Amino acid sequence: MALIAALLLTMVVSTAMGAIMVVAGIERRASAGYRLAVDLRAAADGMLALTVEELGASDWSAVLAGSGSTHWRAPQQELDVPALTAALQAETMMGSAHGADTPVWQAFSQASWAAVTGEPGPARVAAWVADDWSEQDGDPGRDSNGLLLVRAVAASGVAAAWTEALCGRDADGRIRLRHARSW
Repeated sequence: MALIAALLLTMVVSTAMGAIMVVAGIERRASAGYRLAVDLRAAADGMLALTVEELGASDWSAVLAGSGSTHWRAPQQELDVPALTAALQAETMMGSAHGADTPVWQAFSQASWAAVTGEPGPARVAAWVADDWSEQDGDPGRDSNGLLLVRAVAASGVAAAWTEALCGRDADGRIRLRHARSW
């Protein structure tokens, strides 16, 4: 009888320990996924901030023509910027119909997050710029109202975080975010 009780107790304890190990593994993976999401969001926001800062000293017509960043143009093998640019443009075309004023996205910058910050990290970052959709000039390659769209991505493997902002140039030359969103 004692042997049967000992075997039953061993079976119950091993089942409980197996369940605890499964739950601990799930929690560890969920925690790692959350940590990566937070890191990617910070990297995308950081790339947006760096891009906006550089735009403050840039000629927006040249930027909209595709001149790009003077600091962060290190091509990333892990990040297919031409494919992302095409997907971004397709999304813009599907999401709105502004005729000749539909934004045309230009790749502005790309780099590894470690190259940008000097801190280790898995993220690859890139940013795009486009003329805003509210103009009536019929030329998405020329800014006539002092507003510009900026979109940044931070990606690591299949995980990515995006940030987009509508930026405006004030009369004193400073750039201000008019609207921003992240996903």
